[in-house]
Amino acid sequence: MSCPTHREATCGHHGVCMSMYELALHSKRNGDAISITYGSDVNNVDTWDGHKIHGCLCDAGYGGYNCGYKNCIRGDDPGTYDDYSEVQIASDLERELRALPSILALSVYYIYDALPPSDVLDTSGISITVPSMVNSSLCSVDGNQLAIIHYTHTHGDVPALQASNKYLMDGMNSNNELGSGMIHVFADGQAIHGLVSLAGTTETDFCNNRGLCDGDAGVCKCFADWTSSDGARQGGEGYTNDCGYRNDKRFTSFDSIKP
Repeated sequence: MSCPTHREATCGHHGVCMSMYELALHSKRNGDAISITYGSDVNNVDTWDGHKIHGCLCDAGYGGYNCGYKNCIRGDDPGTYDDYSEVQIASDLERELRALPSILALSVYYIYDALPPSDVLDTSGISITVPSMVNSSLCSVDGNQLAIIHYTHTHGDVPALQASNKYLMDGMNSNNELGSGMIHVFADGQAIHGLVSLAGTTETDFCNNRGLCDGDAGVCKCFADWTSSDGARQGGEGYTNDCGYRNDKRFTSFDSIKP
C-alpha cells in the first residue's frame, strides 16, 4: 500500500512517505523519542505488513493522514477536573556542581562560579521547587536534596527527564572529573524520601475541545464563550491562540437566559 496524496502530491509536500517499520522508529510522545519497533522480526506473523504498508511522517506543524492540514494548538480540556499535571523528582545531585545540568536547568543553584552553560534548557512552563534547600546548592552528600519539577504547561504523560551529568563532579568518590556526579529522575508514580511523582493525565486536544481547527490556516476557531488561555491546566486568559479560557464577561452577560 502506497502513501496517500494531497493536491496530487505524495504526503502533500509536507511529509515523507515511510513504511510502518520506518514510522515506528520515528515514534514520539510529547515531542520526545520513544522506543517502538514494528516489523523488525521477519518471523513475527503479527507484523508481516511492516514493510508493505506505507504512511506519511508529517513535517512539524502539519497533520492528517496525508499531511494535508496545518495543526492547531493542543491543550488541556478545561471541562475536565479529575486530571493532573506531570510532576517529576530529581535526586542525588551529588557532591559538587560546577555548572547547571543541561537538561534539568535548575535555575541558579550551583556551588562554584562557572561560565554560564550554553546548553541549558528553557524552563518556561516548568515550575521547580526544592523543599529541603539548606544552602545555595542542589548538591548533597547523602542524596537527600530533591528538586520537584512540575510541568505546568506541558500536558499529558511526559517522558522522564533525560538528565545530563556533563557538569557534575563527584568530589568525594572520584578524582574530581566532570561527569562523575550522579542524577536520578523519578517519574510515573515512583517515590523517593516520601515524595511521589505523578504521571500527567491532562488532555492534549486540538483547541482544548472548545473550538474547531481551521486546517488550512492552523488556527483555532473557538466556540462561543471561549477564547485563548495562558496554556496551563485550568489556566487563565492568555495568548497561546488556543480555546482554553472561558470568557467570563461574555458568559455572564448571557447567563440569565441560559437554563
